[in-house]
Amino acid sequence: MTRTTLKNVRIAYPHLFTKNSFQGNETGYDAWFLISKSDTENLKKIQTQIDEFQKSLKSKVLADKICFKDGDLQDKDYSKGHWVLKSGSKKEKPVVLDAQKRECTEENNPIYSGCFVNVSFDLWLQDNQYGKRINSNLFAVMFAGHGESIGGGRPSKNEVYSDFDDIIPAQGNDDFDDFN
Repeated sequence: MTRTTLKNVRIAYPHLFTKNSFQGNETGYDAWFLISKSDTENLKKIQTQIDEFQKSLKSKVLADKICFKDGDLQDKDYSKGHWVLKSGSKKEKPVVLDAQKRECTEENNPIYSGCFVNVSFDLWLQDNQYGKRINSNLFAVMFAGHGESIGGGRPSKNEVYSDFDDIIPAQGNDDFDDFN
């Protein structure tokens, strides 16, 4: 396992503070990370490790058993033109950081589906009685910048506050003076 950091990729379906669930069963903390097909630096980091795992085996891991998929083959418009890395942690919450590397709580979390993040994870090879797979452990996610929301996700508090930047609060004229 080699810890890897990708910079400035988009996040989708972040479950960073509450475990995701599938058919009523908790699956863990996880997210999808969208890496543009033109981002050769980040893509090379992942593909090199996958290639090394594949070389170490007598038979290859099938594409549908690898946590890294071609977004053009997915049924989501936002994944077109990207590779998609699904990374997660069954037990440990990932560290979530704001742009200044301050640890976040669920209440002050700036990360939403569609924003840009930096991500720390590792890839690992599963080769046991449950089959061959290439999986990913998620360690940390750091907010890197705003992006178009994916899936109708909610904007962060800071984004909502900025909606009112051009409005100057009225001084002493709030129409509630008669409620003393």
